[in-house]
Amino acid sequence: MNNFGRKAARGFSLLELVAVAGITVLIAAMATPRILVAMETVRLRSAANSVAGVLQNTRMAAVKSNSYYTAALQTVVSGGGTYRIVFADLNGNGTYTS
Repeated sequence: MNNFGRKAARGFSLLELVAVAGITVLIAAMATPRILVAMETVRLRSAANSVAGVLQNTRMAAVKSNSYYTAALQTVVSGGGTYRIVFADLNGNGTYTS
């Protein structure tokens, strides 16, 4: 047979595909813990910024009305989860009212 007129086969071999898949899995396994830590850091910073905002809003309301207000923390159980709500207690009853 004469192979001079045929083009070379294109594509990847199975060995090359398995090697690339293995390297990809290895890199993903190494990156996962760092991604999880980064996500927790973002959640923590977001919560801290929310608390700082509530404290600032409480302070502004107190200055505006020339009276004392408190920021309160309340634990709420809802939807199978436990949540903590920080809020400006403007009416002084210690409970969150929307």
